[in-house]
Amino acid sequence: MKSCCTQAGPGIVDTPARPFRIALVGNPNVGKSSLFNLLTGMHQHVGNWPGKTVERRDGLVMVDGRSAVVTDLPGVYSLTPYTLEESVARAFLLREVPDLIIDAVDSTHLERNLYLTLELLELGLPVVIALTMSDVARHAGVRVDAGAMERLLGVPVVPIAVPTGEGIATLLDWIARAARGEVAAPPPGSVRYSPELEAAIEEVEGRMPAGEGRPRRWLALKVLEEDPEIREGWLPQRSGPWDEGLPALPGGALAVADARYLWIQQHLPRLLSRGRARSAPDPSAVADRIDRWVTHRVLGLPITLGLLALSIWGAFRVATPLQEWIEAGFAWLGAELAGAAGLLGAPAWVTPLVTNGIVGGLATVAAFAPLVAVFFLFSGLLEDSGYLARAAFVLDRLLGRFGLQGRAGIGLLIGYGCNVPSVMAARTASSQRVRLLSILVAPLVICSARLVVISFIASAFFPGGRAAWVVVGIYGLGAALVVLAARILHGSVLRGEEEPFFIELPPYRLPRVRNVALYAWQQSVHFLSRALTIIAPMTLVVWALSYFPSGSVETSVLGRLGQWLAPAGRQLGLDWQMVVALFTGFLAKEGTLSSLSVLYAHDGAPTGLATALRAAMSIPQALSFLLFFAFYTPCLATTTTIYQETRSVRWTAVAMLYPLALAALLAGAAYRIASIPGVRALLAARVG
Repeated sequence: MKSCCTQAGPGIVDTPARPFRIALVGNPNVGKSSLFNLLTGMHQHVGNWPGKTVERRDGLVMVDGRSAVVTDLPGVYSLTPYTLEESVARAFLLREVPDLIIDAVDSTHLERNLYLTLELLELGLPVVIALTMSDVARHAGVRVDAGAMERLLGVPVVPIAVPTGEGIATLLDWIARAARGEVAAPPPGSVRYSPELEAAIEEVEGRMPAGEGRPRRWLALKVLEEDPEIREGWLPQRSGPWDEGLPALPGGALAVADARYLWIQQHLPRLLSRGRARSAPDPSAVADRIDRWVTHRVLGLPITLGLLALSIWGAFRVATPLQEWIEAGFAWLGAELAGAAGLLGAPAWVTPLVTNGIVGGLATVAAFAPLVAVFFLFSGLLEDSGYLARAAFVLDRLLGRFGLQGRAGIGLLIGYGCNVPSVMAARTASSQRVRLLSILVAPLVICSARLVVISFIASAFFPGGRAAWVVVGIYGLGAALVVLAARILHGSVLRGEEEPFFIELPPYRLPRVRNVALYAWQQSVHFLSRALTIIAPMTLVVWALSYFPSGSVETSVLGRLGQWLAPAGRQLGLDWQMVVALFTGFLAKEGTLSSLSVLYAHDGAPTGLATALRAAMSIPQALSFLLFFAFYTPCLATTTTIYQETRSVRWTAVAMLYPLALAALLAGAAYRIASIPGVRALLAARVG
């Protein structure tokens, strides 16, 4: 290896106070995540960047018997922060200053990937290049001369193929050598551009005061690119008005980008050669034929909706039995604990505390686990196969006019199963504004839990096939409200310019079991770890409100609250029992049926809940209750997820309150219209 790669770099080896840190950087779809999974295995942690909704993954890799922390940065095309992902990646590199950068470079798209490589080399940190997809490149007849690349760039270059493990041992060896301080940063100016740009860099460097904390050449390039964060935010903190009268580079950022691409084009022939591809069907030709169908202007949308609906249906088919087993297990546990409490002579309130408050809270969280896991399993399959990017492209045509993007459409469709992963899916949007927009409209999507209650009540009041039309009507209204809310939010509090949606369509490939399983595992653990800290305690609090001080829900704090709110409920045709049932539905929407059963059928009437509801509610009341229930405040799990994704009490409150107002408006209108004598008589005749 060249000496430039093996000179010791100061301050590289780890210390007890600071572990050896590695940043994994690369363009989107270069196999970076697969490499991260291979290096770190199950030793990973998923979270959000502080104050951001972009996902952060940290993992441990063992080198020389010690562990090093690998941080998988978001896929970016450059370190100029045009997107949130680029802003996050650059902030990490500048502020956390990793000890080593592993630059994942796609062997099949070398010209485009080398742009980011040049920027990384200018940062003045040790770099090892991992040439990913080397097997794919060979198959296509493309040969990258790793030795020539090392000599040209002055950093180690390792061809790798994740599916076969090719080159991974060599890459680990370079990580170990870097941890021992045997990999140095490339010297400043190892890559030289045009004489005009070099003269401009030299002039800026000459004026720049010392002590900026980053390589002067890199800072000079950012000044010439007119990077506002560096020029107005980074440098003035360390210097005076040094740049007064500084001549501007004609073209600014575009001129620097042109210089980098010119350098790549001049040197690429030395690195790349093309031979004959192996005798096999051209993958790109096959992909093109598939894309003609799945991205078709007319057929693309039904194909996308069909596949996503099939995924949601499959997730429920797989998860529902698991949920039933978990619920049965917790019911058994609650009964056992209640029996033990009785044997020990505990006070009367201990048994419901254990069964409904503690075990009930844990059961609420655990019951979500299979659904979340299977959702992300299917999502991982679609993403790893390369299809999810096509689906986002197709949906963007429909949703772009309402301020949403294609990936938001995928999240909203997932919301028909459960709003929790729907809100989490919004993190893939391209900007904070679009993320917020996607999160705020997600609660209007009618999830399966609400469908259970809506179907039951509709069947109770609208027999025969009429119940199905009621449900379909509510679903149609929900879809219209999503679009309307997106349009209003986009034009008011979340106003912003139309954002073009760019997405790179990755090649089709067979999903890798390891990648999909790890993705589902990480997301599920991430959800459960957060949910346990909020949902379970909140369940305990609401149970206490529904039990104390009398031990009866009718005279409990919650019951009294329902009776206090009864006047407001009467405006919507809702009595206090309905108000209490809606309140408990905040915990979990399915719980509304349980509350209705307790409040209306508590006397053990043999006719069941449906008959009890028909005896207690009129048709206008039932319609009002259905509409309010369908669209009011999202459940506790969804609300918790909204807060965790936005980290904002204000936006969480907006997500809770505007659906509440909307639901009240719809319910009040439905109650008053249905109470008009002529309409009421017509409804009664139709219902029979």
